[in-house]
Amino acid sequence: MGIRENLREKPAIGWVAAGALVLISVAVLARTYWPERKADTSRVWYTDDDGRTWFADSGTLLPPFERNGKTVAVAEVYSYAGGGKKFCGYLAKFKPDAQKQLEASQAEAKRAGKPPEAAALYRDPRFMSAAMLVKKPGAGNEWVPQDDAKAIDVLTIKSPDGSAVDQVLVY
Repeated sequence: MGIRENLREKPAIGWVAAGALVLISVAVLARTYWPERKADTSRVWYTDDDGRTWFADSGTLLPPFERNGKTVAVAEVYSYAGGGKKFCGYLAKFKPDAQKQLEASQAEAKRAGKPPEAAALYRDPRFMSAAMLVKKPGAGNEWVPQDDAKAIDVLTIKSPDGSAVDQVLVY
C-alpha cells in the first residue's frame, strides 16, 4: 500500500503532517526575521592601570585619553568559573590618526543633529579593524595593530587559571 492509499484511508495523518510542516515553516521564518539582540554599547569598560581594574563610561569616548593624570584604554572584560570571576582579556586603543578621523566623524554627526555613535566611520568595518591597537594586559606587553597577524595571540582569550572563558562582559 502506497502513501496515497494511506492518506485516503486515514486523512488525519495528512493533516498532522501538513500542520507539522506549517509549524516548522513558521519557526524558521520567526528565527530568520526575529530582531537580533545587540549588546548595549552606550557604555564600555575602560582601564587606566593596564587592565588590573576597570570602570564603565560612555562608549563614544575615543581612547587613549587622559583621566586623573593617567592614560585610559578600553578593557575587554571576560568572565570564567561560571561567571564568578572576571578578568581583562586585552586592552584596545585607537591609532592617533584614526582617533583624529573618528573625532571628525563624530563632530560631523553632531553637526547633522545625530549622536556621536552615529558617526559614519563606526559602520566601516575595514576602518575600525585598521584603526585599533591591541595588547595583553600588563606592563611590558607591546601594542600591535588589530589587523596584524601578531594580534591573533592578543585576541585569543584564555582565563587566568586556564579554564574556559564564559563570555565577554558588556556593561
